[in-house]
Amino acid sequence: MALFRRKKATSGREFTSGHETGPGRESEPGHEVTSAAAAQAGPPPGPAVPDWVTDADRVRPLLRVRLTRPDRLPAGPAPVSQPLLHGDLLAVAEVRGTMPVLPEHLTWWGMEPAELWAVAQHNLRVHQPPVQRDGELHLLQGDPYTAAQLVRVHDITRMPADGLLAWIPAPHFLAFRRITDAEQLMHGINGFAQGRRKMETDLGGPDAAAAKWLYRDFIWCRDALAERVVAAYEEKGPQRFGLTVTGSPRFNEVWTRLGREFAEARHGS
Repeated sequence: MALFRRKKATSGREFTSGHETGPGRESEPGHEVTSAAAAQAGPPPGPAVPDWVTDADRVRPLLRVRLTRPDRLPAGPAPVSQPLLHGDLLAVAEVRGTMPVLPEHLTWWGMEPAELWAVAQHNLRVHQPPVQRDGELHLLQGDPYTAAQLVRVHDITRMPADGLLAWIPAPHFLAFRRITDAEQLMHGINGFAQGRRKMETDLGGPDAAAAKWLYRDFIWCRDALAERVVAAYEEKGPQRFGLTVTGSPRFNEVWTRLGREFAEARHGS
């Protein structure tokens, strides 16, 4: 799945955004606003929202992107969203702390979908939490939109040739390790897997934790791609466990090549 990419602003407060499978594409049927009257009608009947949300100038600085699981969407009309990781996650446009963005809201603000996504991602950049670094390991912790910083990870760090490995177990957390060599990939897989086991223990076991994860598996990013990586401990004998790792053919090529380099380096030492 392609990550979102932000193009250079063309003027003032106006931004454009686009990638062949990102939110900057042309409006699709589900995003079209078909009722011009909605611009004058104000908030529709339903859950109460503040009157000010029809004011584009007040709303623009509050637009955000939130990552969520499809089964956690609130009941009612579908918000403006884009799928990530083959639909395992959704990137949902929101007015911070107020409501998800529905297609008809764009008419209130005089926006096209491309501008909505570009402004929301711009606001993510402006409000990015500080990055804590430990070598190639990067940690971001902050508000519930922190995990969504993944969609602009290319702006946060320079992407190595073999990409990076990310983990977003909760909305307020993003961790990633740049894959600059075989050792970094092995450290990333093992470190995240151990962290996940500890979190599952703290949350009462895998079944209890399953309901609380934003995303349990890991994510490999390279260029404009974001793909799922599954890492699981398997029993290899009495008191012996091995970590089995699987991903897309692209990731498996990197994993096999760097795994061979890692083994050769250890054997040589």
